[in-house]
Amino acid sequence: MNARRLLDNLRESAINEQVFLASCANQHCDVVAQHDELDELTTPIMDKMIQDVGDEAVIIMTNFTSAEFDVLWSLVETPLNSRWNEGRGARSTISPKDAFFMTLTVFKHYNAWDKHAIDFGFKPPTFQKTIMRVVDVLTSCLLQVLRQLPVRLVRDRRQVSTLRASDGSLWRKSPFHHKANVDMSCHHPGSVADLTIFLDRLSQQKNALKKPDMERNIEDNGEQASERRDEWACLVDMGYTGAMHQVRAIHPKRKPQGGQLDSEDLARNRRVSSDRVLVENFFGRVSSLWKVSYATYSWGHGKYDSIQRLAFALTNYQISLCPLRASDGSHYRSVLARYEEMAQEQRDRRQAPQRTYRLGRQQRLAIASSRIERASRRSAASPY
Repeated sequence: MNARRLLDNLRESAINEQVFLASCANQHCDVVAQHDELDELTTPIMDKMIQDVGDEAVIIMTNFTSAEFDVLWSLVETPLNSRWNEGRGARSTISPKDAFFMTLTVFKHYNAWDKHAIDFGFKPPTFQKTIMRVVDVLTSCLLQVLRQLPVRLVRDRRQVSTLRASDGSLWRKSPFHHKANVDMSCHHPGSVADLTIFLDRLSQQKNALKKPDMERNIEDNGEQASERRDEWACLVDMGYTGAMHQVRAIHPKRKPQGGQLDSEDLARNRRVSSDRVLVENFFGRVSSLWKVSYATYSWGHGKYDSIQRLAFALTNYQISLCPLRASDGSHYRSVLARYEEMAQEQRDRRQAPQRTYRLGRQQRLAIASSRIERASRRSAASPY
């Protein structure tokens, strides 16, 4: 090995590389400066919306004012920027903040991918990939930050409710008295009973209802307090009848067969129902803010649970800015009525071919009966 020749070759190669880099800088300095200017304009889509419409464009598109959006963006800026710079290939033409802005818009004004892609000027596959990429990042970071319910939602009893999606899916959500939105089941087909979903996750339910040591000394005068001293009560609706055999469940009392409830039972049912208003108002706020939470879901079930959890987390943040109102409960009942209307339409579609078949069969039987009657008359009139 000739050491001197090796060193000379390495030195010459380094000099040639520096000369080549200087030549590239002289030839393409304008392009580099243009890229630097683009980097400074971090949100061209948002800026265009605000420039053309004004500050109200942000709240129309995302449910948040510009200041509220900036606070929410500060929670996800670091992980989203880190994810945006990963991978190989061409640099994304969409800034992370614009992608976050478009994701909130899609959640609020849920529609087909083609429709949203055309609105923002992208090809549908690219737009879908971008939004789902943002959803993955938000699921991993935003849920941990916004899993806390606002203080104004605190209640002494834990509440459980089931939300039915328009495609027949069900999922459970339980806001707990220590302000943590800690539990939401995966979606299930609409044919699965509420109680079945509850009992399939009985271990999670018992762990969530178990009183910590620091709460055992809190005065508890609720129903079944003497029988289940180590559990908090779980407020459920009539669909969970039978859950009290496994956990400390409280639900409205049914009217006995052939009888009536007395005044005490009616008063108790009113108290139980009034506590459920909190849950209904919360679900109403979710559905009023994010159309994706109640519209017919057509994106495939791969991201369904993540999208629903993210919608609830974003609602937690919005409720901290604007407390729940009675109108939220009214909106929730409107959504339930919409589901019933959709179910009725499905029943009508299934029954339409049956009605057509029955009508055709009646007509065929009538024709056959008429033919038989005419044939019998001719045979009776014939002398032979």
